[in-house]
Amino acid sequence: MNAIRSSLLAVTGALALLATPAIAHADGRAWAAVEKRLPNDVYVVLGTNLGAMRGSALFKSLPALVAEDRDATEVTKGVKKYCKKDIYASIDDAVIALSNTPNSDDNGVIVVAFKGVDQATFDGCMRKFAKGAEKVTITTAQLGEITEYTAVGETDKLYIAWLAKDVIAVATDANDKAKLVRFLGGKGVSPALAAAIGKTNTAGVAWGAMAQDTPVGGMTIKTIVGALTFARSKFALEAHVGLASAAEATTFAAGAKQELTGMMARVPKPMQALLSAINITAIGAEAQITTTIPDQKSSDLMKLFDKIF
Repeated sequence: MNAIRSSLLAVTGALALLATPAIAHADGRAWAAVEKRLPNDVYVVLGTNLGAMRGSALFKSLPALVAEDRDATEVTKGVKKYCKKDIYASIDDAVIALSNTPNSDDNGVIVVAFKGVDQATFDGCMRKFAKGAEKVTITTAQLGEITEYTAVGETDKLYIAWLAKDVIAVATDANDKAKLVRFLGGKGVSPALAAAIGKTNTAGVAWGAMAQDTPVGGMTIKTIVGALTFARSKFALEAHVGLASAAEATTFAAGAKQELTGMMARVPKPMQALLSAINITAIGAEAQITTTIPDQKSSDLMKLFDKIF
């Protein structure tokens, strides 16, 4: 990992936590900043919010969960050492939007809304981290709303767009300025994805929506929408998988139940209760998946996801 890339990772530590659920009270600022700027070939959007998670058991367990990842641990320690910042306290919410690119991985944009971190603070932290951890100097050049970051002695450059005073956007390939410009130069997602997003709870703990015909085992998944919410010390998950017909939804639900049963035999007993609480039903052309998880058990859920995936 070169110096500038590790410095970027350090300051935007939440990028490594995008899949981590959080608790939200309203639509996030990251989504609000990018919603009307995405291109219409985006097929999936995922959002999460760390802003109101502070009092939950899941939030308190995050450092221990992240500690299992050596790189992430070094990042959090480095930011605290060189920037005097707590990553968990400095992030409000984040969104990732992806489009398909033939013969390559998905491409997209990651948007992060900070708390108490503006560009001056961000750039200063990058310089301190790079100098302290990598012994290099970071220089910047302003290209409109995009800032170009360069490490002296290295050829790679990183590009970050400032969508608001405390909201940044970076392409999934952070060295590609053209890609960042493209993903911020649209007029909004397709009508199909917009409709899917409209059916999920973007004020939830974590949320996501996909709209793209995807063949799976002789069936066609057309949409997936879901949200994780938090209330009264419990997390609640509700997801809907849209298929081509009611018959396909019935087949999908039956297969998912069978897979769930098999999964229960492969996980430790304490986690079996989490799986047994999942309900899968077919309703019309949709398969609906619901469950509730006590906050005190939420860290077990994260461990379960890690074991499965």
